[in-house]
Amino acid sequence: MKNSIQFLDIKAAFEKGFKNNGFFRRGDELFLIDLSGENFAGMRDKGFFEGVSQVHCIITHTHGDHVGGIGDLALYSFFTMAPGFSKKLKVYAPTPILDDVKNLLRIFGTNDMHSDVIGLDLRKATNIGGVEFEPFLVEHVEWLKCFAFEIRFEDNFIYYSGDSNMIPEVVVEKQLKGEYTEFYQDTCIADYPGNVHLHLNLLEGLIPDGSRDNVFVMHLDNGFPLDKAGKLGFKLPKLSGMDY
Repeated sequence: MKNSIQFLDIKAAFEKGFKNNGFFRRGDELFLIDLSGENFAGMRDKGFFEGVSQVHCIITHTHGDHVGGIGDLALYSFFTMAPGFSKKLKVYAPTPILDDVKNLLRIFGTNDMHSDVIGLDLRKATNIGGVEFEPFLVEHVEWLKCFAFEIRFEDNFIYYSGDSNMIPEVVVEKQLKGEYTEFYQDTCIADYPGNVHLHLNLLEGLIPDGSRDNVFVMHLDNGFPLDKAGKLGFKLPKLSGMDY
């Protein structure tokens, strides 16, 4: 099954290389779901920002592997992306973390000249460049508010978990009814008390055999058993080669 959400890689925070930040493009508009520092540099070097007139960056939470690149992107999009010296970035954050994201961009040395920062109401779909994003509050770490998203465009109805150690009951129900076309879930193999990611065994229990064909595991930690996940019927997203 082809994944509509693209990735440079699907690695967890502490792994080497590109991080688990999803993205897709529609026409000359680029949609990012989070952006690490590594992924900003990788997307720049691979030419992903070329020919883009508008960048939309949707934030799931404020861990560094999800927001570390947004300051660089704000400045790069303003100064370097054509046409130069014009605002091309819109950053969207669920309203409970909107002020945090605004403060991060200020700390990173940007201001309102470089980007717009826009709040998204919980459990309400917002149309962003012809794509609907609806945020859900999910559980990840106790001291941060973290969000998953339902995403709709064209014939796609997608669940994207962000970082989470659970799946909301209403989301599981929709998946079992076959409502989602694609389902992206933060999944790990590390097992410890208070795990902040969803263990593969828990995912197996929540999504029964027969409902896994469209479930893509992501944010994979060191030692994650790819073969086991595949045998269980879960999928790996194909990493992007700029097939727009």
